[in-house]
Amino acid sequence: MNNQLFNININEFDKILLEQYKLHIELTDRISQRRYIINTSFMTLNTALLSGTYWFHDINFGILVIGILISLVWYISINSYRQLNSAKFKIIHEIEKKLSANLFNYEWQLLGREKEKMKYWSISKLEQYIPFIFIMIYLIIYLGNYFYIGRLS
Repeated sequence: MNNQLFNININEFDKILLEQYKLHIELTDRISQRRYIINTSFMTLNTALLSGTYWFHDINFGILVIGILISLVWYISINSYRQLNSAKFKIIHEIEKKLSANLFNYEWQLLGREKEKMKYWSISKLEQYIPFIFIMIYLIIYLGNYFYIGRLS
């Protein structure tokens, strides 16, 4: 009876683990690239919508709702990608425990994630505010137009 947990020798196990690690790093990078493209698309959409309201000197209720909905979907997208990346990095950290170097874990230690929360601001935390900034801009323009145009009528 074979009492080994794995049916391969330790050297082959290390090679397979390293290949899985490299693949997972690559997949995590691809997620980050997709996230960048999505953020750029939402930024472009919001900027175009706001530019149109400036060009036509008007923002009606429909445009306000569309802009807010675009921004809310953007926020949900950012949150979803953040959760996905967080899970992927947890897996990377677990795999690193079996490798000779814990590069990502050490990087987080250098950034002060454990002790100094203000030492490093993650992009995920910062980028989640951008959709709400756009929502505020839509509301300010709409209310400004409503009260300004309302007084002129």
